[in-house]
Amino acid sequence: QELEKKLESYLNVKHVICVTNATIGLMMAAEALELKGKVIMPSFTFIASAQSLSWTGIEPVFCDVDPITHQIAIEQIDVLVDDDVTGIMGVNLWGGACNPVALEAFASSRNLKLYFDSAQAFGCKVGDTRIANFGSLEVFSFHATKVLSATEGGCLCTNDDFLAARLRN
Repeated sequence: QELEKKLESYLNVKHVICVTNATIGLMMAAEALELKGKVIMPSFTFIASAQSLSWTGIEPVFCDVDPITHQIAIEQIDVLVDDDVTGIMGVNLWGGACNPVALEAFASSRNLKLYFDSAQAFGCKVGDTRIANFGSLEVFSFHATKVLSATEGGCLCTNDDFLAARLRN
């Protein structure tokens, strides 16, 4: 709990829930958000992002990425949306961020749930807002190969009280 409080303060987020690893966190996120059917995600990411969906019975739908940034190509998402799509998983790569503000606007316009795999983006900001404060929630990894390394582990961050209670339950 002490670690969670320190992370909440640093990330300027209401709730941090520590987990065994980010893959488990991504699975918990999909279940807490009640995603089903299909979720759109970038085609360039670590395999655990897609596995977390498959392991929770959701079909990953891969979206092209920008050839320079390797972040999800937001302008390519619209053609992938059909009646079975319930959400979008943004992925923030290599200590950088996709465009979470544009993704939030798109998801809202299509009534899709939005969350982020931010395993590689701990400490990043978009404008004055720290990564951890976008979408419904964000998932971080503390694996040895990530920005914040603690050998293993991860956390979920959200500003939604109800969602935090679901995740803790």
